[in-house]
Amino acid sequence: MSLLHPAIFGLGLAALALPIAVHFLFRRRRRPEAWAAMRFVLEAYKRQRKRLRFEQVLLFSARCLLILLAALALARPMLGADGAGASGPVTLYLLVDNSIAGDLRGEGLQGESALDRHRARALALISGLDEGRGDRAALVPLGAPASGVVLPPSPDLGAVAGLVRDLGLTDASADVAGAFALVAQDAEASSGAGPVRVALLSDLYEGSADTRSPLASLPSGATLLSPEAPSSGVANVSVRSIEPLRSVLVSGRPGAGGSGGVTQAVVTLERAGAGANAPESVRVRLSAEVVDELGRQETGGVTGLDGGDRAASLGEQVARFAPGERSATVAFAVDLSALPGRGREVVLVAQIDRDRLPGDNVARRVVERREALRVGVVAQPRFGERPAIDRFTPGDWVRLALSPESRDASLSARGREIEPVDVPAGAVDTARLSGLDAAVVAEPEGVDATGWAALRSFADAGRAVVVFPSADPAAQRWLGAFEQAFGTGLTIDPEPRSAGGDEGGRGFPLATREGEAGVGGGEGAGLDLFALIRAELPALAGSVTTARRLEIERPRAEAGLGARVLWSFASGAPLAVAVRPGAGVGEGVEGSPGRAGPGLVVVFASPLDLGWTDLPARPLVVPLVQESVRQGISAARPSRLGVAGASLSLPRSASSVRTLTGPGAGATEPVREGEHRPRRSAGVVAALDAGGGSLGAVVINPDADGARTDARPPGEVRGWLASAVGDEERLVSLDGAMDASGRSERDPLAGSGLAAWLLLIAVVLALVEMVAARGASHASVARAGRGAGRRGFGRGEAA
Repeated sequence: MSLLHPAIFGLGLAALALPIAVHFLFRRRRRPEAWAAMRFVLEAYKRQRKRLRFEQVLLFSARCLLILLAALALARPMLGADGAGASGPVTLYLLVDNSIAGDLRGEGLQGESALDRHRARALALISGLDEGRGDRAALVPLGAPASGVVLPPSPDLGAVAGLVRDLGLTDASADVAGAFALVAQDAEASSGAGPVRVALLSDLYEGSADTRSPLASLPSGATLLSPEAPSSGVANVSVRSIEPLRSVLVSGRPGAGGSGGVTQAVVTLERAGAGANAPESVRVRLSAEVVDELGRQETGGVTGLDGGDRAASLGEQVARFAPGERSATVAFAVDLSALPGRGREVVLVAQIDRDRLPGDNVARRVVERREALRVGVVAQPRFGERPAIDRFTPGDWVRLALSPESRDASLSARGREIEPVDVPAGAVDTARLSGLDAAVVAEPEGVDATGWAALRSFADAGRAVVVFPSADPAAQRWLGAFEQAFGTGLTIDPEPRSAGGDEGGRGFPLATREGEAGVGGGEGAGLDLFALIRAELPALAGSVTTARRLEIERPRAEAGLGARVLWSFASGAPLAVAVRPGAGVGEGVEGSPGRAGPGLVVVFASPLDLGWTDLPARPLVVPLVQESVRQGISAARPSRLGVAGASLSLPRSASSVRTLTGPGAGATEPVREGEHRPRRSAGVVAALDAGGGSLGAVVINPDADGARTDARPPGEVRGWLASAVGDEERLVSLDGAMDASGRSERDPLAGSGLAAWLLLIAVVLALVEMVAARGASHASVARAGRGAGRRGFGRGEAA
């Protein structure tokens, strides 16, 4: 049993001194007076003394008990939820779900949100606490990552209630496990001896109740309040992603024509809840917002293409779900070359109509539009006219593959989408690489250790490096310096392997089927550079024969390498591998930077040399080299995509971040070592260097995983919650303490109230005491005696 108002009970105990004082004060001895008739009175008193003393003790006890019951009733004793013997000030931890799931509305789209209901419940629980008793409350919002807005708990209940009222929504998922860890840590460090109550205020749909994440154990004796887990889901459609086929689009110089600024964007939708078994059509709109670099520096804003606040529409499609389908996709043709504005970066925005959970109805993606790509060719520069093909060097073949139109001298360099820039192999340094988007090392034997280090720094800045072997048939001595600088972890035999009798004189043929090509391997997610040409690769690869190649060991998934095989020989040996710089740190590569980051390296097994392979003279060489460069540039860029609630990865040279859209637009915050604090709201930010120059825009999308509105089995959720308190008996349902209107009838942790019963007993006892006191006073006997005396005296006078 516990008391809501122990101070009142203490005053009641002090009040017991009153009847005790009265009892003893009126029992003082009086001086006896001799009186002859007193002998008969004393004889009668002795016969009645035991009964009179019993009556006095009974009345005294009844009066004390009456005061005690009244004090106990006013102190409001409680039995039940806190367990036997629980006493002292209550500590209440409020875990309020303000995640993206808190935006879930009722049947009417304008109805109250789930967060409104959670706030009302939190305020009802706070109102059941007593500041006079020393009760405290803490507030831990669940929007990832969970953080203590009020932690440790505060005795200022009014201030906590004000923060609950002001609690806003986030676009992140619910971090229930993180919140429990915070509560467990604080409760363990707390010295309070009173009961601990933890109220989890969430709807507990699949997006919030991640039962795969273990919960921290709460202190022994703590009680967990939570609503009942739902038995059925709520219909909802979310925008999962928007994926452009190319994230860097090249439109060509003005007036050059071409369709380089055209791409395709695929929007993926996902639905959940009760409506997933029925057909459904959802309208999807795609628009674009141009990030104006000048405007960004001055105002920090994302402007509409027409100079206003509206984004330019790129079209509208209808996504159709078949019965039972959970996901659907629609494709949009996007022509960025036709968009006005000077900005190089465009934010694509995919949006659906408003539904019961509007927080997940939009997704964004940044794409770049460029007039041309500048690619350095690390080889001996070529001066004058090109020689005959049989005298081409590897550098000549690379230049030709990058700009095949350059064979026509009448074409102006203005029309090139890729501009080759000569970088002498023996003079590779940071200055020469500055301003390039990618580098193709065609003659690696001429690059020294300093040059490889400069190329590594170039890659770390979010650039792509494509490396071909040396055309020298001797051992590839450059491999040691290359691996020392890049730390790829790839195993490459420096001795070239020549085709022998085993190949029947056909050399090393390329794979002509995708399954035979062995695409994949390792853990190189996002490194599929040949995805757009994969359908054509088998037909183009059939005519290519290779007489000599390097043996590259296929990366293994268990090796932890961020690598991917792009295409293979028919034997399964890799032709080209894409790998992140620093991916081989786990292999103990000395000099590697410590972890894989941005940047990309593509390593080929054969050089562009007719002595090794006839690939340079085949049509395959152009798409192979161009896709390695174009898609490599896109894949090498630091991530332009973030998720609300997760850490934001930025370029390593970023020193600050400016918010372009969303809460706090225009504000600038510092960045440390390329990592920025998690942002709980969706929007667009710009990474800035030390001089305030833009390093690129980054979009932060809502966490669609946190918006999943399917229902998990209630027993699974209850067991998950019970693991935090050790026993399901320590779980108290919030729903059981709510009436039909949703208002709290009582404090669900207060237990059974005894005040009303105690008051009733006190009233009955008071009535009994009044009757007993009147009977014990012998007033009727006294009146009868006085009447008899008066009657006798009268008769005597008459006599």
